[in-house]
Amino acid sequence: MLEIKGVTKEYETNIKALDNINLTLKPSNIVGFIGRNGAGKTTLLEIITGLISPTQGEIIFKENNQSKNQFIGYMEDNPSFYEQLTVFEMLQYINLIRKLNLQHKELENILIKVELLDKKNTFISELSRGMKQRLGYIIATLHSPKILLLDEPFTGLDPHHLKIMKATISSYAKSGNLVVFSTHIFSFAAQLCDQLIFINKGKIKSIIDSVQKEKWDEERINQEFERIIAR
Repeated sequence: MLEIKGVTKEYETNIKALDNINLTLKPSNIVGFIGRNGAGKTTLLEIITGLISPTQGEIIFKENNQSKNQFIGYMEDNPSFYEQLTVFEMLQYINLIRKLNLQHKELENILIKVELLDKKNTFISELSRGMKQRLGYIIATLHSPKILLLDEPFTGLDPHHLKIMKATISSYAKSGNLVVFSTHIFSFAAQLCDQLIFINKGKIKSIIDSVQKEKWDEERINQEFERIIAR
């Protein structure tokens, strides 16, 4: 379980990127952060990961005895890599530094899941944006984190690989893990999420707890979004 208590992030300009965020997020759920660019979604994800510190408040990880980098996986928007490495060399590097001891065949099977095996020996610098997104996802999940954070994971994916990514994310959550992603694509939020959190100007404006049960669709999510940003 992940608890966010009174998290505020204020910069030297006295601008609050986040203002008193309070949330409890549970395992086996897919949670979507919905908001405009600059609403605070990425800042909140980065605070959860520990990449940046809050000005006030705290992040509490319950029932976890591992260090944070063991039970959290994070894929940033437009993931960065060692571009001079091949796809497989990058996986081998992550496997080594995380001391995962995954075998050659296991790494190949992971590439198969996101249809990157044919790019195994391709330099990362030669990959398309969508291919880099898929590589970023498997790197974020290589150590099987209990909490997976994804910043705009669907950017650059074609319809076929969007379908694969959605199925992969859904399966990951069903294995008992918490998945949190930011998006501005409401159709994906409607199809995937158990919970939607609408963020505007650094504040939580609305929380929808039963997205699938109440059959929220793209149009309904868009209406809620427009209502919130009009305030």
